[in-house]
Amino acid sequence: MKRSLLSVALSVALVQGAWAQSSPGEGGQPPAASDGSIPVTYVGSNARVSLGVTDDLDVLGELMFVFGEDGDSAWLTEAWLGQGGAGGVKLDYHWLWGGMSVEDTMARPEQVKVAKAFLAVDQNPFKDRKVSLGFGMEREHSSWDLYLSHAITDERQIGIDTLIDNVLLSGMEGDRPYEQLETTTTITRTFVKPYDWGVGLRGGRWFDQPLIRLRAGLDYETGDYDSDQTTFSLGIDKQFRNSPHSLSLEIESYHKTGLFEIDRNDTRAWLLWRYDFGSGSNFRATNPTRDVEVSREVAGDPQPPIVVRNEIAFSDDTYFGFDSSAVQNDAQTELDAVLAAITGGKRVSRVTLTGHTCDIGPETYNQGLSERRAGAVRDYLVSQGVPAGEIDVTGRGELEPKYPNDGEENRRKNRRVDIEFLTVEEHSEPAPPTTKTITEWVKEPVAAPPAWIQRALRNPAKHKRTVDVYRFQTVESNTTLGERQYLNRAPVAADDAVSQHACDLITIPVLANDSDPDGDALSIVAIGATQNGGSVTDNGDGTLGYEPP
Repeated sequence: MKRSLLSVALSVALVQGAWAQSSPGEGGQPPAASDGSIPVTYVGSNARVSLGVTDDLDVLGELMFVFGEDGDSAWLTEAWLGQGGAGGVKLDYHWLWGGMSVEDTMARPEQVKVAKAFLAVDQNPFKDRKVSLGFGMEREHSSWDLYLSHAITDERQIGIDTLIDNVLLSGMEGDRPYEQLETTTTITRTFVKPYDWGVGLRGGRWFDQPLIRLRAGLDYETGDYDSDQTTFSLGIDKQFRNSPHSLSLEIESYHKTGLFEIDRNDTRAWLLWRYDFGSGSNFRATNPTRDVEVSREVAGDPQPPIVVRNEIAFSDDTYFGFDSSAVQNDAQTELDAVLAAITGGKRVSRVTLTGHTCDIGPETYNQGLSERRAGAVRDYLVSQGVPAGEIDVTGRGELEPKYPNDGEENRRKNRRVDIEFLTVEEHSEPAPPTTKTITEWVKEPVAAPPAWIQRALRNPAKHKRTVDVYRFQTVESNTTLGERQYLNRAPVAADDAVSQHACDLITIPVLANDSDPDGDALSIVAIGATQNGGSVTDNGDGTLGYEPP
């Protein structure tokens, strides 16, 4: 007799329910990033105000606005005002160079350049003005701006000096001498004028970690009268991380040459505090990410061993002799082994006995024979203590051969009774590994243009704002002559001789024979002493009276 074991799918597992353990950032809202957890860089803002002081302690202010920004271009406008009305306005247009689109900047970031064009008008406190037109380029860490400037106001007079020089001239007109006053008036006017033309270059370098931009510049301006000026400039801009505040310092040193220059060298400086409007928008993640909720399987908690209950189906064949329903002696030994399984306390089903025959004989006869064979096994089991009410008996005759009826050996195997029942066997085995699903927030990279492009689009091009002037002078001279003053010539006097008797009063016409070349009237102005004594009297009519002693 042959026995076979069939494992049937069924089990009762004694396991504990798995539970999901919460983790930070699981479910709900995405976790807030702690300070410094995400690298950020300065990208500027759409509006900025500045307030500062010069080295002369003069106050100045600035305004800057960005408008029309669309990712690949932007318009900027700036205005500044200093002491005494000094100031200026500027308009910038910035765009991605080479026709690149926003998508191109993400695909080829190493090729991106931001071009800049600008027009600016500046004036100094005396309303001297110039216009500047420029072009620039900025990359991730460097920038340059090149511009041309031209004066748009004329000269301005700042002083006038007048010098008068008198010279007395003498000469002869015919035989008549004269004197004449010559007056020379010299007027010197001093003017200043913005340099007629200028060219400038600005360069910058951005350092991302300290958030510092270093700037340097060189300007050359020229005017008339061999006048020119060379200006060197240095600047530094310091941003404060995650703050709208920043500081800017700029220093300029210039050297002038020209025929009329006085102050040929000087240095000036500005310190500015700046505030970016739009809190939080002036810094951006270097590599933008977004928070995404992700579920994943992880190893679960260790579980206790599983107690498995297997239902075993016993199929035992009890063989019979030809045309016999009597249980053979050797079959009883096999039945005793099956009997132990039936009565061992682990059986969980009824016992089914199914009789079979070979194909020899009529079918009806074989059906009855199969039922008698099953009954014989039942009787033996009942005699051994198996309750008759738990045994089902049936016969299948020759209809269900287990082996082909092609020979005596196989026909012998088909003369059998099948015994079937279920038992339960329990054993302990390790629990299979368990998993659990956790949900957490992770940061997923977001495709975006490099952050520095936004900074470049918002960073104004630089130029020399101060309006410097050169000096020159004009000289006007005018000479005038006064009226001639003729000099008086000496009169021509002739000796006088008079004869008279002694002791008589003598009248002498001393002027009668004298003359004056200028026609002036002659008069007696003085009478000298006589040689022989006596007295002389001026008669008042050009004669003298002499009275001898």
